[in-house]
Amino acid sequence: MGTCAGGKYDTGARVGAVITVHNGERFIARAIESLQRQTVGDWCCVIINDGSTDGTARLLKKVRDVRVSVVHVARIGRIRALNLGCRAVRSDYIAILDSDDVAEPRRFELQAQFLDESPAVGLVASYVRFRYETDGHTCYFKPPLLDSGVRSRITRFCPFAHSSVMFRKSLWEAIGGYNTDLPCNEDYNFYIDLMHLSTVKVVPEVLTTCSIHDRQSFRALTSERLRARTAAKLRFRAVRVLHRPAWEMVFGVAEWFYSLVCDHRVCVGLKRVLRDRVLVRHYWGEERVL
Repeated sequence: MGTCAGGKYDTGARVGAVITVHNGERFIARAIESLQRQTVGDWCCVIINDGSTDGTARLLKKVRDVRVSVVHVARIGRIRALNLGCRAVRSDYIAILDSDDVAEPRRFELQAQFLDESPAVGLVASYVRFRYETDGHTCYFKPPLLDSGVRSRITRFCPFAHSSVMFRKSLWEAIGGYNTDLPCNEDYNFYIDLMHLSTVKVVPEVLTTCSIHDRQSFRALTSERLRARTAAKLRFRAVRVLHRPAWEMVFGVAEWFYSLVCDHRVCVGLKRVLRDRVLVRHYWGEERVL
């Protein structure tokens, strides 16, 4: 598994947070501090240091919270690191937090309470604040609140920010974990698998702040074309697995076509305009500057 420092896996905590990090010295302390500010103390956290070569390991050595365990491994990649962390957690509920994101103080309280009260629900997400690290402006992602609404849109885009989800570990085990055969979009595929077995809900509050910056792993390790092609395949898969209407395959076709032209500078510019001027204001919510 690698070397472990601090904390325990089997703490009996109700919520187990999983953080994977590779060369995340800029943000990792902020992510851990956001867990320590949670309004409930019944949590543990497993951090997988995935072969970092910067100062991440040094920063993690300074963590003295007994609820936090750090596992140092040679570089195994994001998806395998996620599975390693989820396997290590002994809690009933798993909360994902990327190393550059922040959990708002009531996240664990509200999401765990929802799962406690709704045994038929396998995953609960939330609204998300996206913060652009370059200039500080923010926008908000507000997915549909009900399972039916999520299903009606899952063939169009990935329905949740990964750092906003909490799910039952029993479902992660039933699915077999995140699919390590995928080059990216592992969270999107996981949601499809989970919704085949269970239902999802969304807490209508901002419980996670996600950072947007140029050094994010999915941008650095995969091309726009590869991400688009993988997303297209998952849109097709969502139609099949979740028994969506056949006409919804048009969204997979559109994404596949985009993968063919996405490197053209006109297409790149158009996508930026759509994202920053149309989607942010009309779907994600009003944009504001901090």
